[in-house]
Amino acid sequence: MIRWPLPVFIGSATCLLATSSLAQEISPRIIDGTNATSNDWPYITALVTKGSSAYEGQFCGGSYIGDRYILTAAHCVERVSKEDFEVIVGINNLNNEYNEGVRLPVQQFYIHPEYNSSN
Repeated sequence: MIRWPLPVFIGSATCLLATSSLAQEISPRIIDGTNATSNDWPYITALVTKGSSAYEGQFCGGSYIGDRYILTAAHCVERVSKEDFEVIVGINNLNNEYNEGVRLPVQQFYIHPEYNSSN
């Protein structure tokens, strides 16, 4: 019969209790944050498959940078044509597209000439 010394048992039990209490304290929530209002991020843009709702069709995001331009990642548009998607500027809640943002057609997009999809 193996006898466990009392200090080893107490130490192991303490580690198990500490680990389980730490796991309960970890949370995916933002600490001391505040909810954003719909006016906090007016430049936020959703790239949406044409004919789809914002919630179902959003495949990438972007930022309105002024003068009719939206900046997004090249990989978002490298395999699509301008007829395939629209942009919704100023939308914060994809479930609320009829009350937020403006849906616009894409007139033209440009991919940086040095973009390389293998990098």
